[in-house]
Amino acid sequence: MATALDWQVFYNTRTFRLLLDCMARPGKYNKLPIFADTFPPYQVEHEAPKHVNSFALGALLSLLDREVSFTVAAHGEWLPRESALMQWMSLCTNSGTTAPEKAHFVLFGDDACAELVSQLHIGTLLEPENSATAFVCVDRLVQLGAHEEGGRIDEGGLQLTLSGPGIEHTHEIVLWGLSQSMYHALQQARQGYPLGIDLYLVDQEGGCIGLPRTTQISMREHTEEVKA
Repeated sequence: MATALDWQVFYNTRTFRLLLDCMARPGKYNKLPIFADTFPPYQVEHEAPKHVNSFALGALLSLLDREVSFTVAAHGEWLPRESALMQWMSLCTNSGTTAPEKAHFVLFGDDACAELVSQLHIGTLLEPENSATAFVCVDRLVQLGAHEEGGRIDEGGLQLTLSGPGIEHTHEIVLWGLSQSMYHALQQARQGYPLGIDLYLVDQEGGCIGLPRTTQISMREHTEEVKA
């Protein structure tokens, strides 16, 4: 009979492999497994307590250990180290919380954090691999031509064209729940390769798309109707 530890090992292994595949094949839509653990909500100022995207949280936790550090932002603010969510994440992983400019991993709980993105570490010319990896929570993700067959995509999505290593020609994705200001802030943090942050976009259903800093991203206007 499988124990809780066995299931945790299985979850971490499965999730880690999917995250590797996302980075090796930019733009590919992968479905993350359900993160069934119970975790505390976060609260910013006078906002009501909220739960962060559990798929994104679980994926981030699978990468954390005592060798790396992390931080979390939501509603345009960095969560304090003493917040229940930050303390719980640190306890579960033995990973330390730190200032944004030193964090190896960052979780953005929503798209209201555009002004915070510039604080992330983009690496150095001698050690570009030490740049931050950010998990960005969005409402919905679609890989055009692959994720949804036939039918049409709801209006209001942000359509992105991807190219670069790991992509034969180009990939098209559409996402909802990412403001243009957040998009431009993320793009600014990816200029000047080999410097720049790596990204994981994670939606509310567990859909995940990886965007390493080698991937070139261009934006179309918000689409009114896109055929999948």
